[in-house]
Amino acid sequence: VEIRPCGVGVCGQVVWASAKAQADAMKGSGKPLVGSQLFRDLRDNGQGVWKGKVYVPDYNKVFSGSAQTVGSTSLKATGCLFAGIICKSQTWSRIENGKI
Repeated sequence: VEIRPCGVGVCGQVVWASAKAQADAMKGSGKPLVGSQLFRDLRDNGQGVWKGKVYVPDYNKVFSGSAQTVGSTSLKATGCLFAGIICKSQTWSRIENGKI
């Protein structure tokens, strides 16, 4: 996921995904995962947590969510159905030189 400034915050777009992740996304949304915008209008809450909207391709839906760095090489993304309850998180690792 590549994070860039957009609108009033930052957005994150998928630039690479494993074959399994791509297949899972295709089952849920019928759309390619690479190129999808997963994060929208994320704003820093002042404590290192970026809150905004998170697109979940497996469900083809947008939820309220957040992103937070974990160390220097990982990002924890969380999406919630209702006001911070019924949430799911994933932690992603940075790829260096094409290696995980």
